[in-house]
Amino acid sequence: MHSAEHINYLGILFSANCNFKACRQSVYDKGLKAMFSLMKYTGDECNVKTKLYLFERSVKPICLYGSEIWGSILLSNKKFKKHGILEDLYTLPCEKLLTTNSKILLGVHKKASNLCVLGELGLYPLQTEILINMVKFWLHILENPDSLAYEAYQMLLQLDNQC
Repeated sequence: MHSAEHINYLGILFSANCNFKACRQSVYDKGLKAMFSLMKYTGDECNVKTKLYLFERSVKPICLYGSEIWGSILLSNKKFKKHGILEDLYTLPCEKLLTTNSKILLGVHKKASNLCVLGELGLYPLQTEILINMVKFWLHILENPDSLAYEAYQMLLQLDNQC
């Protein structure tokens, strides 16, 4: 039997040390490719609203793929526990992708304030959607007591109560 550093299961990269860094980078690379492909085909022919609509429907789902799983790293982050979500906002590669696209759409300098750019377009940071996806997934597990995921969750609760 040979060991592997990463295992790809349903498009999510699982690593031996459970940090999902490679998974987040893989999702970012795919999202970046989709973003530049979208820019190539839309060019200057579309207005900002249309480009934003296309980004929301084509690139953003790629960036958030599997976020129910790899997003859990947000909650274990020491800065998140101490300061909350906005303190360490742009450590996720997908957040960088969203702000880069937003700055290109608005035509502002790359050093413009990220929160101002997102606010101008009426967008929220992707971390909020990641947290929402995680809660929805957790509720889905709790609503299906016959599933294997529910049984695994119950086993984890029992182990946690024993410690």
